[in-house]
This record gives sequence, structure tokens and C-alpha cells, in this order.
Amino acid sequence: MKYSKSRELLSEEHRGLRTLAAETRVAAQQILDGAVPTLEPLRARLAELEIALAAHNRHEDELLSDIILTIDAWGPQRESVMREDHLIEHSAILKSLERCASLDDQLVAAQGANELVLRMLRHMDSEEREVLHPDILRDDVVAISGVSG
Repeated sequence: MKYSKSRELLSEEHRGLRTLAAETRVAAQQILDGAVPTLEPLRARLAELEIALAAHNRHEDELLSDIILTIDAWGPQRESVMREDHLIEHSAILKSLERCASLDDQLVAAQGANELVLRMLRHMDSEEREVLHPDILRDDVVAISGVSG
């Protein structure tokens, strides 16, 4: 599969995750505003987000694990970051989702949901800058520069 196709697929998944994140934040805000008397709508959004995020993480690892090493001169460093920091962050976000969904205190659950959604969004922004950016994950392996020497 072309690198651009992998980038396109993962970016599309990020867009879907951002939609679910926004829906989760709305459900959390409704609790904080006192508009919803139960945790069920928030728990439903958190469950959807957890399923989608776990599937995305597996897909991301499947698509990127072999190509990260070869995308540029920093491939080994990117692969190291992906293996260590990236996987640790994935696990931490999923655990936060599970914990948040199991809380009984509405305000604590809503605040926790907002915090974990922001953490997830920051993580995706970082992935898009450091791995999924078109200047990094590209089909042509020769970088062309306007400066020669």
C-alpha cells in the first residue's frame, strides 16, 4: 500500500475520532450544565469512543509499524517513539476511557471525560505533525530541496 493511502486512511479515522470526541464533550457538558440527569448518554459516547479508538490504534500499528523505519533518516527515532511513548499513550488514554465510564459521580465523570478527550486530541495532533504529515509520510523517497550545494 502506498504511504499516501495509509496516511489518508489514518487521517480519515482521526476525523471520525474527532467527531466522537466532540459528541463526548457535548454529553459531558450537558451533565455539567445539569441538562441531563443521568450518566448513560455520556457512558454511551465513551463506549463508542473506546471501541473506535482501540480499532484505530490497532489499524495504525498495523499500517505504520513496518514503514516508520524507512520513511526518512529519522525513521529509527520515529519508530522508537512510536514503540515506547506512542503505545504507552494509547494504553493510558484507553484506561482513562474505561475508568471514566465506570465512575458513578456525574460531575467527576463529565470533567474526566473532557480531560481525556483533550488528551486524545493533543495526541492525534502530535501524530499528524510527527508521522502523518504529508511531508513525512510520502510516496516519493527522494526529498527534493530548492537549495543545492
